[in-house]
Amino acid sequence: MVTFSKGWCDMIKDWTDAAWAISNISALAGEFTASASEGRHLSWASDKDYWMHLIICDAGKPRVLIYEWFAPANKMWGVIGYCKYNDIHLEIDGNMYEDDSDEEK
Repeated sequence: MVTFSKGWCDMIKDWTDAAWAISNISALAGEFTASASEGRHLSWASDKDYWMHLIICDAGKPRVLIYEWFAPANKMWGVIGYCKYNDIHLEIDGNMYEDDSDEEK
């Protein structure tokens, strides 16, 4: 008999939220271009760099991080609307190139 140790995907009891998020966000943003952590982390790239990451947390809930500087606007706004409407945790990083050198430490 073969046994497997429990991985992160064994902890998720309900894949419904993750499946719908991956499907619908891909419909808005196109096919994801990279995956990591056994499919737990999906990324979408533009011609500049990776602009969005979807990460499935241990509870099976999706979380989205968008890098505004690299995002194609029409796709980004569609994904933002989808996440807001469906109450998906969303973070937008629009400060990638700010100069923090004058900040007091």
